Amino acid sequence: MLYFHPHGNGVFQQYNCNSHRSQLATAWLDEHSSGFFVMNWPPRSPDLNSIEHLWDVLEKGVKAHHTTPATLTELWTALADVWQVILGTLPQTC
Repeated sequence: MLYFHPHGNGVFQQYNCNSHRSQLATAWLDEHSSGFFVMNWPPRSPDLNSIEHLWDVLEKGVKAHHTTPATLTELWTALADVWQVILGTLPQTC
């Protein structure tokens, strides 16, 4: 986290999924959280979790293709195509 936020202003969104609540993950957070803020998030709240909206857009974009991907390579290509469309909709900041 300090690599991306060297001034210690990073935020880890802890939304209580099982992998985040494991003993290993909890111990790691306890040991390393001095460099960032741990934000506890309500469990099972997809409307509050922005990544869930992104997964939905990706899924709908892949399903909108004319053919359903039959191989991993086709799926990867379809996801990359949808991702490029998503990037094209974002505001240009530079």
